[in-house]
Amino acid sequence: MQKPDAFLEAEAEPEYEPMKPDTKDQDDKLQIYPPLPDHKQEMRNQIESNTSSAKQTSRQPSFFKRLSKRTVIIAVIILCIIIFVAAFVPAFLKTHQNHNDSSSNNSILPVNNSVYTIQIANGRAGCNQYLSVSTCQIGNNIQMWSNDDGSGRQHFTFQLVPNKTNVYNIFPNGRSGCDDYLSSASCGFNYVDVWGADDGSGRQQWTALPIPNTTNQFNFLIENGRNGCNDYLSTADCTNSSNLVDLFGVDDGSGRQRWNLTLITQ
Repeated sequence: MQKPDAFLEAEAEPEYEPMKPDTKDQDDKLQIYPPLPDHKQEMRNQIESNTSSAKQTSRQPSFFKRLSKRTVIIAVIILCIIIFVAAFVPAFLKTHQNHNDSSSNNSILPVNNSVYTIQIANGRAGCNQYLSVSTCQIGNNIQMWSNDDGSGRQHFTFQLVPNKTNVYNIFPNGRSGCDDYLSSASCGFNYVDVWGADDGSGRQQWTALPIPNTTNQFNFLIENGRNGCNDYLSTADCTNSSNLVDLFGVDDGSGRQRWNLTLITQ
């Protein structure tokens, strides 16, 4: 029996419809994710950066290279001046200047290479007052004299001893060609005379010590060579009109170990 046409139509196959894509899956596929890091590239960039910094650092000049030649020359000159001052000025001052450490007196220390008369300060009233030296014909004696007689033998030149303070060689004038260093004997004797040279013993070197509260008044002490012996330049009192000049152990307050200096020429 043949089916009716209506039934055949009802059982006809449906038309084909393509599947629609799952939009959610498609959206997931289209989503853009950040790229994975490229570690090799980062390391390469870091190495290149470090290399560039090192090159820039190496190309920077040092401090001294950046200084101009003029600046370097000025710095060297200043350094040389500082070295010169430090090395030579102290020695110059010691040799050519005196330093009076006593603020309680008005004594001006003897000026280098200047000429003075030397007179006893006290203790010989009515007797000879001037330190003097004998003529060459008589000998090398030092004694007291009555006045400045113009012979030059009562004039004494003070010359600073190098590298010492207030220490002098003392030369009597008026003795050309003769011994002319004021000197003293070694221990065991106290006489004062003149000698031909500064022999390094210290007995031709005299320290000038200002007397406090006086003007141009000094003790003169032998610098060396008489350790433990008398070392003050002194003179006898007027007993028997003595004109002896010798060395004494102390300043005894009599005035006979104190000497006034009067400047003659400078």
